[in-house]
Amino acid sequence: MSTLLVCAFLFFSGLIVVSGKLSLRDGVLVDIIDDCDPHDPNSCGSDKCCVKDGIMYIPEATGPRPAYRIECRPLTTVGRLCYLRHSTEMCPCGAGLTCKASSSFFGHCH
Repeated sequence: MSTLLVCAFLFFSGLIVVSGKLSLRDGVLVDIIDDCDPHDPNSCGSDKCCVKDGIMYIPEATGPRPAYRIECRPLTTVGRLCYLRHSTEMCPCGAGLTCKASSSFFGHCH
């Protein structure tokens, strides 16, 4: 199942699950899966990057509500969606690949 479908399911069902360690960063509650820095391209090791994944909640959601999740993810592969500019929300294309524009903000790795 794609990440987008999982996020949509979790959002609409209200089943956001804290899966890491809750921590305060700059006064904001955060779900820390991996202790990495989205602004440091080397904080996750080779073939991965650190992303800051925003979380939204339905009004009925209960329990802790971290604003975002920090975790290491694999670099983007051929044909996958990518941002044309650096982003903390999505990994860049992997080694030898470039992000080819399909709109003013997004593209696909080629």
